[in-house]
Amino acid sequence: MINFEQKTKRDIYFKLLEKENKRLIDQKTGLLAKKYSNFIECPLCAFNRFKKLFIKNGFTFVRCLKCKLVYVNPQVNEYTIKSFYSSSKANNFWFQIMCSKTEKKWKAEYYKDALRLIEKHCSKNERSFLDVGCGNGQFMKIASKAGWNIEGVELNKKSVEFIKATYGYTVYNTEITEAPLKDNFYNVITMFGVLEHLNNPIQVLKFLKKKLKKEGILLAITPNVYSLYSMLLREKSKTFDGRNHLIYFSRETLLRLFKSLRFSVVSLDTVLTGKENIFKYIQFYEPYEPINNLYGLLDKKFLKDF
Repeated sequence: MINFEQKTKRDIYFKLLEKENKRLIDQKTGLLAKKYSNFIECPLCAFNRFKKLFIKNGFTFVRCLKCKLVYVNPQVNEYTIKSFYSSSKANNFWFQIMCSKTEKKWKAEYYKDALRLIEKHCSKNERSFLDVGCGNGQFMKIASKAGWNIEGVELNKKSVEFIKATYGYTVYNTEITEAPLKDNFYNVITMFGVLEHLNNPIQVLKFLKKKLKKEGILLAITPNVYSLYSMLLREKSKTFDGRNHLIYFSRETLLRLFKSLRFSVVSLDTVLTGKENIFKYIQFYEPYEPINNLYGLLDKKFLKDF
């Protein structure tokens, strides 16, 4: 049985990512090397005390003792992060995954659902749209077809070149806070899987809020650290990678982030993902290995309810 990771070639991506990450690890300590890292205060509340949760592949995952945010500390510094996003074998391979038929097929419905949610809360007369971390431009295309005037921001040079050549959209190949965006201009800003990658999410969101119109909408999608998937698999989850994913929000910490910046939260939801990996793990298999009889040991009623 081919699993989701193999079908989408994520298994190859994770191997490339692991190989690149090894270059950041001090061989003597087995931890993230000092020259690539910074010890930080909590990115949400600036408290400087935390509880260590676990160490994975040299990266230390902690939880703030005050606001309970989970994050990596020490953190890969911004210069190193930027160099990887601009160009690395793993990130360039991720671009290939985004452009594959398998990935685009399931992402199409995912993006359409997001657009329906946006349009539920936004006037149809307001059409200025910014997609931050726009990847291969698939969501930009969907929004554009729905009548939105779309722009994007993306660090990966290969992605930007593809979007411009394929669709002709305006995309700024720069860090978010360096993009030449107009103040009080956008009706909608989207961030699909961006928040968890940021060294300083508060700084970025303050910047983007200035670019939104007064009644504008910002949609952010990020992994839930207390999802069933994360809580069961813990450090075995691919979500915890240390280099790309720096911060891990829960419903509570995500709410705190947006409320601290005076956003009115009109919708907050979480979904169940990775069911196949969960089923493997609770049957004493490794969560990402191919299994032929995945559902054999589970009660059918349980599967239906699940």
